[in-house]
Amino acid sequence: MFVNRRTFIAKRGKMDEAIAFVKEGMDWPHAARVYASDLGLFDTFAVESEFENLAEYERLMKEAMATATPEWWEKWFSLTENGGTNEIWRLA
Repeated sequence: MFVNRRTFIAKRGKMDEAIAFVKEGMDWPHAARVYASDLGLFDTFAVESEFENLAEYERLMKEAMATATPEWWEKWFSLTENGGTNEIWRLA
């Protein structure tokens, strides 16, 4: 099993709206979670999604990007700042 952990930086005052926007679009076949930072970097949230293998991850990411409309991206960029991380972890 693999976990993709992505961190994002919300614009000041937009954390709750950004998290709600992410949750609206979460339609994964496996577990997916959203975390808000209570102690750590300010205005940061994380999304973790599980995948059986890297091929499944690549397929689902390709599908997700194909459905992202210009309006979706406009909303996303109105809620988030540049930066963050994209990590893939393998269950050991």
